Amino acid sequence: MKIGIVCYPTFGGSGIVATELAHELAIRGNEVHLISYSRPVRMYRGDGLYFFHQIPVMIYPLFEYPPYESALVSRLVEIALTQELDLLHVHYAVPFAGAAYMTKQILLQQHNKHLPYIVTLHGTDITLVGRDKSFAPVVQFGLYNADAITSVSNYLKSETVKNFKIPQERIQVIYNFINTAQHNRAYCQKAQYLERWRRFLAPRNEFLICHISNFRPLKRIDILLQAFKIVLDNGLNAKLVLVGDGPERQNMELMARDLGLEDKALFLGVQEDIRDILCISDLFVLTSESESFGLVLLEAMAMGCPIVASKTGGIPEVVRDDLEGLLCPVNDIKSFADAILKILTNPDLHRKYVNNAIKRARDFDTSKIIPEYEWLYRHVKKIVSRELFDPSN
Repeated sequence: MKIGIVCYPTFGGSGIVATELAHELAIRGNEVHLISYSRPVRMYRGDGLYFFHQIPVMIYPLFEYPPYESALVSRLVEIALTQELDLLHVHYAVPFAGAAYMTKQILLQQHNKHLPYIVTLHGTDITLVGRDKSFAPVVQFGLYNADAITSVSNYLKSETVKNFKIPQERIQVIYNFINTAQHNRAYCQKAQYLERWRRFLAPRNEFLICHISNFRPLKRIDILLQAFKIVLDNGLNAKLVLVGDGPERQNMELMARDLGLEDKALFLGVQEDIRDILCISDLFVLTSESESFGLVLLEAMAMGCPIVASKTGGIPEVVRDDLEGLLCPVNDIKSFADAILKILTNPDLHRKYVNNAIKRARDFDTSKIIPEYEWLYRHVKKIVSRELFDPSN
């Protein structure tokens, strides 16, 4: 099939999932056209039938804000025609659901081309941004008229039904995924420099506790820093490594200094390959107030990291309490500190969580999840074809 995939190019989960999906579909023989305003950070090279199309946006003195949605729709119409796309798959409802609907109507009315579109919901497009009054009517309309809707968790599905009144039978849950053949402990053994990096980060053989995020307020890194301070005060020999960047990074660096953690909490910034840090970490901690899935948890588990995370949103659908790690009440500093101490001071428990985490990640392997998307594509295309040749239409 010829598939157009629209996404944001940044380090957020929706862009990563969309890019990895494009890669997996391409190596399975589909012709994939990835569409975004800049090259996605996880975009692979040399994948054969895998193309990238950039969305140009006009800069003109009349516009206080560039008309991105208009440029997006025009580009989608052009790509659909020149590349003869079979369907459009947009990741993140804002603004892509509305743009996909407009694209579909232009193609139908001006070119007699029927292009079905699928919307995948990732989280804040429903729970935060999409609910804003300035977006909600367009998001709801774009979803209601989609040929199919997928959600990355049952939690997010229920939030969509509740907030946008979309019938639940119209939303199919397809979990995020990971290629466990590329994300595993064998990678560590091949990358000999990693042991040197661990000695550099933890020269006194400290435990390495890892956090990776886009440093937004809802990640509640302040909770993590305060919990880590309690962990150190209880005598645990540990370092905290924080990977990523975002609006809260400077505030969190200042907070770490105020807590006396400047030598214990290491802010590493954006890392191109997060497998490197996950390989040498002893524990992964995510203190978010809300997560629709938590793709980074899956990446951490695949690399053999036990998890301490908030019991919120879709996280319990990924991490099972006391199997792959421990889940804590949201914003409960003491519970996070106790969970970290419990795991890192009990080698047998740590080993149990490591083994279970690796096994659990295989439940979300590409070999199991990608066929669900391929089935959905065929199903949508079949329905559209049936409607086109139905004399009653």
